[in-house]
Amino acid sequence: MNLKKYAWNIFEIAKANNEDLGVARRMLINNITKGMAVNGGTELDYPALCKRWEAMDGAAQEAALEELNAYLTDFSTDAPYHSLCKAFEQGDREAFDKALEG
Repeated sequence: MNLKKYAWNIFEIAKANNEDLGVARRMLINNITKGMAVNGGTELDYPALCKRWEAMDGAAQEAALEELNAYLTDFSTDAPYHSLCKAFEQGDREAFDKALEG
């Protein structure tokens, strides 16, 4: 499961709950593991995501979390984080997705 594809949703959760991205990441994972929107802010099929998450072994879950955390916590000058923030603030999903791919 590639959690990076849910980065926009993490930003939405952060905004809706007035939290930073680190807390919002944990909120998203909590929603996924519970199979429902415990923490609101974005619409996803949490029951389906829960099933996909539970189908992964612990090592795969940890690897998915580490990949997402490394991606969203790299604040270096040329890191995608800055482009993601700018695109989200502008409501530009296309630019956001392009920054994710970059």
